[in-house]
Amino acid sequence: MSVLSGGEQSRLRLCMLMDDEINFLILDEPTNHLDSEMADWLEDYLKKIKGALFMVTHDRYFLDSVTNRIVELDKGKLYSYQANYEGFLKLKAERLDMAQASERKRQSILRVELAWMQRGAKARSTKQKGRIQRYEALRDQKGPEQELDVEMESISSRLGRTTVELSNLSKSYGDRKLISDFTYIFLKNDRIGIVEVMGNKCGDIALHAGVAGSADFILLPEMEFDIDVICDQLIKNNIRNRKTSMIVLAEGAGKGDKLAGYIREKTKLEVKSVVLGYTQRGGSPTGKDRILATRLGGQAVSLLAQGVSNRAVGIHDNKVQNMDIYEALDAEKQFDSELYTLGKIMAR
Repeated sequence: MSVLSGGEQSRLRLCMLMDDEINFLILDEPTNHLDSEMADWLEDYLKKIKGALFMVTHDRYFLDSVTNRIVELDKGKLYSYQANYEGFLKLKAERLDMAQASERKRQSILRVELAWMQRGAKARSTKQKGRIQRYEALRDQKGPEQELDVEMESISSRLGRTTVELSNLSKSYGDRKLISDFTYIFLKNDRIGIVEVMGNKCGDIALHAGVAGSADFILLPEMEFDIDVICDQLIKNNIRNRKTSMIVLAEGAGKGDKLAGYIREKTKLEVKSVVLGYTQRGGSPTGKDRILATRLGGQAVSLLAQGVSNRAVGIHDNKVQNMDIYEALDAEKQFDSELYTLGKIMAR
């Protein structure tokens, strides 16, 4: 067990539990250290068990899907609700509304009785004694405790939602203007980033970028995908306190801005889209990039010196090679399905 990660240990303990016939199962934060797929599997399993389940968790989506009774400890009192989490929220709101209505009624009666007492009520009869006793009981009765909202402000703006605010930003290199009047507010807990990369008919670049960057979803022209299923998964991730997600999109599979708008409307989450090529063009090449460019350029110059033209120069099997340019353009690119599967596994 010591060589396993926290998530692997959680999975192993769950598997050990599932081997036995369960009459009463106690779980403490069962979805901690579990990826979304494993959490979904556990959710389906717990729905099927016939025994009783007692669970403590902050995973609201999991509560809503699995439970049929919620027990709340509030200000020293226990309240039981025969409902899942969504039903619990509604029933609790109704309970609080009823408590507040009762308190308003008590205060209204208390004001009337207090005015009567202040007029000099005397316990000369049994009826008056009873009324005085009722007043004293109302007076001593403790009303429901109010939940107070405390607002704290700080002189440091870093505690707010705004982390970086740009206003009318412009950037030029000589006479070439790259950015003009760019205004944007970067908010704390921004949720989803969509990275659009080149690849109109082939998603190789997006696939490699997605795997290298540990993307949650890689959308390619070679593979079908359901954006509504992705939206549902993003909502689940957000409920489970997974605050950030990254989607890598090949340009042949869709447009980043349109995809961001759809996801934003569907999930009500913050979504940003960026075109990777625009960012790359302003970046500095690495040492490996310089070496590769030198090798490719050397091969091209050598061919020209020999009077050879209409050749495409590239890397194949880690060797610099050349071929007829028309054959290169017509060549069918082989999609790496194994790497795509690996990328999906790594995103879990």
